[in-house]
Amino acid sequence: MTKGKDGWYPLQRSITEGTVWNCGEPFGKRGAYIDLLLMANYEEKKVMPRHSNDVLIIHKGETLTSFEHLAKRWGWSRNKTIAYIDQLEEAGLIERKSYNFGTVLTLVEYSESGNQQTTSRTTNETTNETTKSTSGGTTNGTTSETTKGLRHKKDKKDKERIRKDKESKEINKDAKRPGVFSWEGEPE
Repeated sequence: MTKGKDGWYPLQRSITEGTVWNCGEPFGKRGAYIDLLLMANYEEKKVMPRHSNDVLIIHKGETLTSFEHLAKRWGWSRNKTIAYIDQLEEAGLIERKSYNFGTVLTLVEYSESGNQQTTSRTTNETTNETTKSTSGGTTNGTTSETTKGLRHKKDKKDKERIRKDKESKEINKDAKRPGVFSWEGEPE
């Protein structure tokens, strides 16, 4: 895992179900913002809100909520919650769309922090680290064996590519000598 200012730490959404997250103490502003990040959809969803006949599409990086829900969740008053959401909006961190059944909050930098290449790389690193840290990986070490198998296939492909490159250089080297024909049968 990368350390320092440029690194990041993968945080599972299930942390919000644990005793540390739900200790009964009010959230601070930092915790509330992290909570919004964890509440945001990681993929597009269609929802049919209560008290509405409409189907609403909630995109990646958005969450459908209400000020009352957030106030209760964070242990704040409704006014403090609204003021904080206003601050985040003024800072350009969120955008808000209000409906008669709730509010859709869009976390502006959500997609930028979830770069697909970075996510894929980190998922692989996390899987490898998890496999190493758990006793035997998953049942009978299946994850560990699969990861090793994939690495082995990649190593074999790399070795085969290097071998073919060497052969190609040998053929091309011979083809440049007078009187030796190239693979196409034409003299050089």
